[in-house]
Amino acid sequence: MTIIRPKRSKETRVNPALALGVCCIIMLAAGNVIAYDKIVGITSKVATEKKSLDNARGKNVELKKQWYQALDQESLKAFVKEYGFVKVSSPGYISS
Repeated sequence: MTIIRPKRSKETRVNPALALGVCCIIMLAAGNVIAYDKIVGITSKVATEKKSLDNARGKNVELKKQWYQALDQESLKAFVKEYGFVKVSSPGYISS
């Protein structure tokens, strides 16, 4: 009895669909890593800007407090008294 064996080929074939699928998976994984890195960077920037905004709000409150104190009735009266302003009932520069 004779047994016939097929010729053994040492050449390996690459399935094009399989190669394309592996390349797509690698590219998608790399894209996800890049997107994750950008999201983490944006998150840290948002946290930094939030702290900066809170500091600016605090400074704004202090400036408003100083502004209202400067425009207070008592401080304006003291300013007028210090510089010797005189109240004029009918100023001449208004009439033409």
